[in-house]
Amino acid sequence: VLVAAAGALLSGGARGRRRATRATLRRHSAAGRQPTEARQPTAGRQPTVGRQPTGARQGAAAGEWRRLPWSAVAARRESGALQTEVDDLLAGLTGELRTGVDPRDALLSATVGLPRLSGVAAAAASPSGDPVAALSALATTPGGGAAAHLAVAWEVARSTGAALGPAVDRLHAARRAEQRLRHEVAAQLAGPRATARLLSGLPVVGVVLGSGLGAEPLGFLLGTGPGRAVLVTGLALVAVGVRWTAAITASVTRDLGEPGRPP
Repeated sequence: VLVAAAGALLSGGARGRRRATRATLRRHSAAGRQPTEARQPTAGRQPTVGRQPTGARQGAAAGEWRRLPWSAVAARRESGALQTEVDDLLAGLTGELRTGVDPRDALLSATVGLPRLSGVAAAAASPSGDPVAALSALATTPGGGAAAHLAVAWEVARSTGAALGPAVDRLHAARRAEQRLRHEVAAQLAGPRATARLLSGLPVVGVVLGSGLGAEPLGFLLGTGPGRAVLVTGLALVAVGVRWTAAITASVTRDLGEPGRPP
């Protein structure tokens, strides 16, 4: 309702500007002058060719702006999917190493069915491949931070001759403990987030209740100067409150750091 009210204000202003434009054109016609839209290009001046209309450019920019949130959502989903595959890699590698399989063969078997880890699988399958380099490259991708610890453990085992299995086992256990902590934090933040969403919707409920009681809040908000001021101020305060709550909850999860990396 509030967004519709803001749109009504904007459309009202646009209608006023259109009426003023039509009145100007009528005055030009009455004076015998040709309107600007009907004038021919001046001699020696060629009309602009290939330039995109302003409205089209603004529409394209608006489309790009609307796609930004969806891009962020897609990036978060991809990061979460990569985290899941890295966790599956650790679990599978732990089981393979416990049976005494060679580390390269164990790594290759653990990457079966994990399409986002194709680079690691290729490095393990090739005799000249470097699993440490592949894991380090994976760690630079959002969601693949846990691969950095595996790369360090692999390098230490390769350079010292130590067994890789115990290190991977401890890494897998630490990763599971980190997941439990994150799930607990998400459960604790569910209440504040729900409260923020409820409070942001209360103004709309107030407008609906006022309309039901015959108070005509929309007439006041849209038809009077003080009402418009109240509407704009209310929308700004709601937006600030939502952003503030999101920043507080994001700071808590940000303090945990990226999964697989130290905070």
